[in-house]
Amino acid sequence: MKVDFGALFDASPNAYMALDRNLRYVAANRSYLETTGSTLEELIGVHLFERFPHDPSDPNNAPAVRLRRSLEQVLQTGKPDALPFIRYRLPASAAGPERDAFWSATHTPIFDAQGEVAYVLQHTMNVSRLREAAGFDWEEAIRPTQMVQQAFRVLDDGLEVAALLEQSPGFMAFLSGPTHVFTRTNPAYQRLIGDREIIGLTVDQALPEIEEQGFVRILDEVFRSGEPFIGSGIRLDLASGPGGELREHYVDFVYQPIRDETLQISGVFVHGSDVTERERALDAARDAQRVAEQASRLKDEFLATVSHELRTPLNAMLGWLSLLRSGELTPENAERALETIERNARSQLHLIEDLLDIGRIVSGHLRMHVDRLGVREAIDAAIDTVRPAAVSKEIAIEVREDQSLTVMGDPHRLQQIAWNLLSNAVKFTPRGGVVQVHLAAEGPQMVLSVADDGPGVPDEFKPYAFDRFRQHDQEITRAQGGMGLGLAIAKQLVELHGGSITVGDSALGGALFEVRMPLASLEEAEAPDSGARNSQVDAEHPELFGRRILLVEDEEDTRDFVALLLEKNGAEVTRSNDPMESLGVVTSWRPDLIISDIGMPGMDGYTFIRQVRGLEPEEGGRTLALALTAYARPEDRARALRAGFQNHVPKPIEPIELIEAVASLLRWLQ
Repeated sequence: MKVDFGALFDASPNAYMALDRNLRYVAANRSYLETTGSTLEELIGVHLFERFPHDPSDPNNAPAVRLRRSLEQVLQTGKPDALPFIRYRLPASAAGPERDAFWSATHTPIFDAQGEVAYVLQHTMNVSRLREAAGFDWEEAIRPTQMVQQAFRVLDDGLEVAALLEQSPGFMAFLSGPTHVFTRTNPAYQRLIGDREIIGLTVDQALPEIEEQGFVRILDEVFRSGEPFIGSGIRLDLASGPGGELREHYVDFVYQPIRDETLQISGVFVHGSDVTERERALDAARDAQRVAEQASRLKDEFLATVSHELRTPLNAMLGWLSLLRSGELTPENAERALETIERNARSQLHLIEDLLDIGRIVSGHLRMHVDRLGVREAIDAAIDTVRPAAVSKEIAIEVREDQSLTVMGDPHRLQQIAWNLLSNAVKFTPRGGVVQVHLAAEGPQMVLSVADDGPGVPDEFKPYAFDRFRQHDQEITRAQGGMGLGLAIAKQLVELHGGSITVGDSALGGALFEVRMPLASLEEAEAPDSGARNSQVDAEHPELFGRRILLVEDEEDTRDFVALLLEKNGAEVTRSNDPMESLGVVTSWRPDLIISDIGMPGMDGYTFIRQVRGLEPEEGGRTLALALTAYARPEDRARALRAGFQNHVPKPIEPIELIEAVASLLRWLQ
C-alpha cells in the first residue's frame, strides 16, 4: 500500500512548515503559504527570521524571542513545545499589506535515523479573530487546544512514518478496504477514543456510536470517489470507553484516500485535531456577543422609554399650566388642572425614585430602616396612592385580610412593594375591572397576593417579569407606560426582607403576584412600636418664629417657594442666588440657619459651607446649616455632612417635611 504523504501534507487544512537545525525552511504546505502570503520558492532555504524580520536579538521583541526560544528548546530537548498565543507581523504581499496578526504554534521534533533531531515541524493557526473578541480569556481557552492540535508533515525524502505517528499530537489512523478496517493508529487517536482495542475492527464495530453521525457515510464516499474530505469544527460524540457515556467533541480532520501500487484505492488515511476547546471558546464568544447586543438593545429601549415617560407628564402639566395662565378656566376646570398637575408631578417623582432605587440596589447602597409594622397599614397607604388612577378607570380595589399581621421591615419599602404591585395591576386592568388584594398567614410567613382581571403575563415572559428594563411589550405601540423597573425593584426589596415574590395566573383571568415574607416573631411583636411614637407631627412650629434664615438657591422658582413657606411659618428670610455673596451675608447679618442648594454655578454648596466653617465663630463660622438638594443618594448625604452641613434633605420634599427638618435644627438654639 503506497501512501502519498506529500499530497496529504499539502491537502491539510492546517498550516504546516518544517525547519532544519539552522532554522531554514525545508518545506511548507499550501495552507501555510496562503496564510503567510508566500510562495514555496520564496521560503525554501531562507532563514525563518529573514522572512519574518522581527529582530529576535531585541529583548523587547517578546514574540520573536519566545518563538526562537521554543524552536531552540525543541532542537535541544527533542520534546514538543507549544506557543498558545503570540503576536507576529506578516510582511506585505498579494494577500494584503504589512499587518499584525495573532498566532498559536506547536513545534514537534522530527528525528533522523540516528535518533537526532533533524527538523522541527511547526503547526501554525491564526487566532486573530479570537483575540479580537472581548470579555474572554482567550489565552487560557486556546492553550489546551494548541497542545493537542498538530501538523501532519511528511516529505517524500524518507522520514519515518512510525516516528511521525508516535510524535504527532494530532490524531491519525489508517483504515483498510471498503469496510474501513483499522490497521494502525497513533497515541493521540487512542486518547481521543478512550484507549479501545480497535485494530482489526471496522469503524462501525470499533466505534458504533458514530455510525448514526454520518462519518461512515463520508468514509464510504471518499473510498468510492477517491476525493479527499476536509471537515472543520465538526461535532463528534464519542464514548469514553466501551459502553461509556457519550462526550461531545469537535474536530478538524481530513479523510485522504490511500492508493496501492496499481493506483487503486485501498484505504483511507485519517488525520485531524481535537478542537473542542476552540469551538467552546467560539461559542462563548458568540454567547457573549449575543448578551452584549441584547444588553445594548435593552439599554437603547430603556433610554427611549425614560424619555417618553418623563415627557408625557410634562406635556400634561405644561398644557394645563398654559390654560391656567390664560385665566379662562372655570373654577371646576381650574381645580381639575391643579389635580392633573399634581398627579403628573408625583408620577415623575415615582419615576425618578425608581431610577435612584435601581442605582442603590445595584451598587449595594440601599438602606433599610427596620421596625415592627402592621402590613395592612402599608397596603392601605399604597392603595391611597394608586386610588386616583383606579378611580379614573372605574376600577374597584377589593381588600381581604384574614387576620392582623405584623412583620419586621422598612415601612417605606414595604409600602413601595405594595405600591409597585398595585400600580402594575391598575395599569393593566381594563376600565371597569377589579383588583383583588388578599393578606393571609401561612405558617411563619405573611402572604400578600395581588390579582387582576387584565390580560395576564404570557408564559414565555414570566421568567423575565422581574428583570430590570424588561417589559412584555417593548414596541412603540405598547398600550401601557412605565420603564420596566417597578417589578424589578419590588423583587429586590422583597428579598432584602428575607422573602420571595412569584408571578402566576389569577382566578380572575389576569395576573397574580404573590409576596411571601417572614412574620414577626413573638418577641418582635411585643416590642414597642417606635413608628407610632413619631407618627404625629405638630401642626405649628414655634421654633421658626423670628428666626433669621439665609436661603442660598440658584433656581428662582424653588427659592421663592421655600422662602414663602418659611415666612408663612414665622421666619425672617434673606434670599440669595450667589454663594460668594452669601458669605458676606453670613458675616454681616448673622443668620440662625443656612439652607443651601448643592449644585450651583460658580461655587457648589460643599465649597460654600466649607468656607463658612472657615470663618471665626463670631463671624458666623458655627451657623447651623441644612442642605436642600436634588443630590439624593446616601453617599451624597454623607458628603454633605462631611462638608459641614448638620442635615441633608433631598428634593422634592413635602412642605411639612421641610418645616419639620428646619424646626429640628433650630431646637438646638433653645
